This record gives sequence, C-alpha cells and structure tokens, in this order.
Amino acid sequence: MKKYTDLLKKYIDDPDKVSEILEAMKSSGIHLCAEENLDERYTKLREQLNGKDGELQATTATLAELKTAAEGAGALQEQVIAHEATIETLKAENAKLKLDGAIKVELLANNAKPTDLDYLMYKISQGDVSMDDKGNLKGCDIEALKTAHPSNFEQKASSKIDVNLLPGSTPGGDEVTKEQFAKMSYNEKNELAQKDPQAYAKLTKPN
Repeated sequence: MKKYTDLLKKYIDDPDKVSEILEAMKSSGIHLCAEENLDERYTKLREQLNGKDGELQATTATLAELKTAAEGAGALQEQVIAHEATIETLKAENAKLKLDGAIKVELLANNAKPTDLDYLMYKISQGDVSMDDKGNLKGCDIEALKTAHPSNFEQKASSKIDVNLLPGSTPGGDEVTKEQFAKMSYNEKNELAQKDPQAYAKLTKPN
C-alpha cells in the first residue's frame, strides 16, 4: 500500500487528494496486494485445493471399501464358525446313532424283547457305555442286565429235542404216539422228520 501511495504522490501534488483517493478505494472495497500475478497464484491455489479435495474423496472412498471388506470378512468368519459348530454337532449326533445302533444289535442278539428295547436302552444309558474305533462296545454288560431284568428278555427254549422225552412219552420208549405228536412244537416235529422220516410219515398220514 505504501508503494501505491508514493506512486500517487509522484503524479498528484496535492496530499489531500491522494488521501481522498485512498479513502475512496477503501470504502469501495478496492484492496491492493503487493504480490504480482495474483490471478495466476489464485488459480494455482484453487488447483491445489481441488487436488486435495480429490485426494480426500479418493481416501474416503478407499476407507469405505476397506470398511465394507472388513464387514464382509467378519460375516464370513461368523459363517465359518457357525459351520464348524454344525459339523461338531453332526459328529456328536452320528456317534450317538452308531452307539445306540450297536447297543440295540447287542440286545437283540441276546434275546431282548423288541417291545422292551427303549426301556433296556434307558437302563444301559445310566452307565458309562462307549464304543471304540473298531466298533466294540465298552461298559455294556448285557448279562448283568439279563440277570437284573429277566422279564425283558425272551426265554429261549433249547433247540435240542429228545424224542424219547417228548410230552407224554416214556423215557427209553421207541415210538411216538399221535397224541404226543399233536403236542409237539414245529421244531420238534421238524427234528422228528429228520431223525425218523418213517415215523413222521406214519404220524402225518391221514387216517
């Protein structure tokens, strides 16, 4: 501003006139800058500002992408954890099904009544029963269960038949009467047919 004032004084001899001009410029909003090429500098500053705005926008967009990726990774991790938990649950359920199946097979092989399987399974489950890698049961004492709950098992009759000791026969006897034959079970009749086909034919021959 001082340089401009001195310049005015150089061409205007009246100091009051110079002051009047300066005051009029001030009141009119006209301000002087000592820097040259102000428009050019302003343009450069605006370009720099716009460049910073672009960087800010790019950084903001990148941050948003990173946040989205992080959220996606978190959701994926949750899915992995959920699937791992499901797999462990299925493994446990599968192991229980195998164990229960093996116990039922063992019970039926020992003449457990099919209608009583649920009760017998409940009694066995109260103990520490497990199955090894080879499928062998551990801690499953079927004989003790049969002793404690005999009514839940079929009382298997002996398959060996002594024809001389059939109902109504006399020990040492050689002939089976039709009355005795009629009281015989299917297995006893079948064994008689194998041991003495002639006697079986005679007893089954219509009168």
